[in-house]
Amino acid sequence: MTFLNPNITEEGQIIIYEVTAKIGSSPYHIIDFNDGINVGVQVNWKYKNSIDFMWRSTGPKYVEVYNGKSHPFSVKINEIGSFLFFKDFK
Repeated sequence: MTFLNPNITEEGQIIIYEVTAKIGSSPYHIIDFNDGINVGVQVNWKYKNSIDFMWRSTGPKYVEVYNGKSHPFSVKINEIGSFLFFKDFK
């Protein structure tokens, strides 16, 4: 399997594919990150209406969602579809 970044594990790659399928948008930003405590990979997606999704390999069960109007908040990966439907972002 070819990875998007040499630091992404096979498990991380599967999560990236899952998030990409649920959002319906390809990642636009894949970088290594180091916040002084955690070291890993960060992946960002853009969605309609200027909504950004961000996943970090150090928090593999959640994505952070930001719409530019409020503070970022977390959504479980397995709940992205419901979140988009009920928030009327589609």
